[in-house]
Amino acid sequence: MKKAIALLLSALMLVGLSACGEKTVPDVTGKTLAEAKSMLNNEGFYSIDAKDPDGGIALKGTVKAQEPKAGEESSTSDEVTLTVESEAYKASEKSSDIKQLAKDLKGKPAKDAIEQLKKENLLGDIYFKHGAGTDNDEQRIIDDSAAGIEWIVTDTTPHTILSQTIDLTVDTQSNIDAESAKQVQADNLAKKLTTSAALAACRAYGKQQYPYGFKTHDIAGVLQDFTPSDDNTWFYKATVDVTNEYGATAKGMNYECYVTGTTDNPQVSEFNVY
Repeated sequence: MKKAIALLLSALMLVGLSACGEKTVPDVTGKTLAEAKSMLNNEGFYSIDAKDPDGGIALKGTVKAQEPKAGEESSTSDEVTLTVESEAYKASEKSSDIKQLAKDLKGKPAKDAIEQLKKENLLGDIYFKHGAGTDNDEQRIIDDSAAGIEWIVTDTTPHTILSQTIDLTVDTQSNIDAESAKQVQADNLAKKLTTSAALAACRAYGKQQYPYGFKTHDIAGVLQDFTPSDDNTWFYKATVDVTNEYGATAKGMNYECYVTGTTDNPQVSEFNVY
């Protein structure tokens, strides 16, 4: 009796091992997720976890990697993990790559940026920071570079929805250097005389000159914001409405104001209304 029971238990164990035995994991890379699941199921693997490369749940796409790897022996009860790349994921990755490339191109020579974008079929429009372009902007940049005039990428605009391109805004190195020097001049002048103090001086001076009415448009009517005229003087230009002693108002006139001195004692050195 005991011998019969032992034989029965051995038979049951063999059945269990056969049901959950080890099998060779098939190669499902390059297959669609549906095809991969079907192949694994046919070999007895039913526990399957499909994820995108970032670890999110994948519902469809192409299998790029698998664990256990193809050809390995594994229990059919073990989970098979599939890394799946969908078209949506690839598009998202492409968008991220384009945006990163757009950032990386800032400050680069325009000639090199154009060559790289053309090679990757990503070149969009070219814009000149100062002035309009020509009929052949690429050739202009190449010709200028050969002549010693270096164009630099100052800004980029990536497009990732309707098209996959990058627009370039370019300027010459000499213009960039001049603007940088101008900014340093403005920063130094602002330490001595703030623009808010200079604006207050312009308004006060205008009201002295036009006591019957001097209404400045210092938000929507700014024609040239405060820029250094020299190391010690701000220049400012905006529109203004002035009223004479008879109550007649001239609207939308221009006023120019030059201010020197310090924040505590700003002085209007020149003032014109026309």
